[in-house]
Amino acid sequence: MITVNQEGIINLWSKTFGDTHEYVEGFIDAFSDKAEFLTKEVNSETASMLCMIECSLSGRKGKYIYACATDEKYKKSGFMTELLEKAKDKAQKDGYDFLVLVPATKPLFDYYEKRGYKTFLKAKEIKVSSKILKILSKGEASKSEADAKKINEMRKAFLTKSPAVMWTDEQMSFLIKNYDKVLYSENIGYAFLREENNTVFIDEICADNKHFCEMLKLISDNTEADNYCFYVPMDCPFTTDNFEIKNKGMILSFENSVEKEGYIGLQME
Repeated sequence: MITVNQEGIINLWSKTFGDTHEYVEGFIDAFSDKAEFLTKEVNSETASMLCMIECSLSGRKGKYIYACATDEKYKKSGFMTELLEKAKDKAQKDGYDFLVLVPATKPLFDYYEKRGYKTFLKAKEIKVSSKILKILSKGEASKSEADAKKINEMRKAFLTKSPAVMWTDEQMSFLIKNYDKVLYSENIGYAFLREENNTVFIDEICADNKHFCEMLKLISDNTEADNYCFYVPMDCPFTTDNFEIKNKGMILSFENSVEKEGYIGLQME
């Protein structure tokens, strides 16, 4: 039987991903009427779970599968396969066009492929030193308070060539609130950043060709690290001689025609 147990969801989520109870409760509160949780219960205990939230891609509506977790006691039980099938059936019944997800590890790409998903969402990974970043940085961009609606408008304007996973204004607001750092400049662009081991990871940066170097300057002026790692769409004007193409996510399309590749930068994580 698949049901929903909020306390069980919070405990399993925190135990699996290391997020605080406060964060998980905040997510549930923020999306109480939008997020769908599917869980597998064993003896009143949440043994396995996943969450589905709204997203869109090239004008089609879909569900983003998020927070997939199975308690260690129930690994290899088939519970997650059961939940994934339930998610597929429910999304199709409700009139959605696809499901997308971002595997947490490389082996999970094989796991989801066996369950019908195809590698689809990609990004260029570009690494530069702080010295190179300063050389590339030009002009000036003033930092403004991040605005979810305006950032979403920028995303729709800039991410036009590669089919990109799009979020609602409500979801963008949640991302802004919970991300490590968000740099936004009115009419210029934005960047979502996190820092780990003296490296700043820029999970998404958007600006047109004219202002891209100004966004690089904004990042350089507002961070301190030896290394920078950018994830950008395949057609992004920012590139170097050495970059890697990273598989970022997978799709299960309910239609026969699927674009060759798409892009996801910002993720609900």
